Amino acid sequence: MSSCSDRLICLQGGLVVRADAYVTALDVERAGHRLVAEGEHLYLERGPGITLDADLAARGRRWRHDLLVLMRYQPDDRHLFDDNLPRPELGPIVIRRP
Repeated sequence: MSSCSDRLICLQGGLVVRADAYVTALDVERAGHRLVAEGEHLYLERGPGITLDADLAARGRRWRHDLLVLMRYQPDDRHLFDDNLPRPELGPIVIRRP
């Protein structure tokens, strides 16, 4: 059985990130904070009056690179808002079992 850090998530457009990093980004948002990417730097903006959980801060440091890539990611989702645009070809979904 694989651990969560071995699992990957593929987003629209082909970006692949570790599941732990993706869950960390969601947890940051659920806690009322915000991740911001500026160039090569990743910042965590704390929500007003909300303290940062030590475990969440440690996970943010551990998955910093993946979180930076995730925050910079901008999928081409124009087809969701304009019916005249063709839907992107995502290709086949392949699940590989070890």
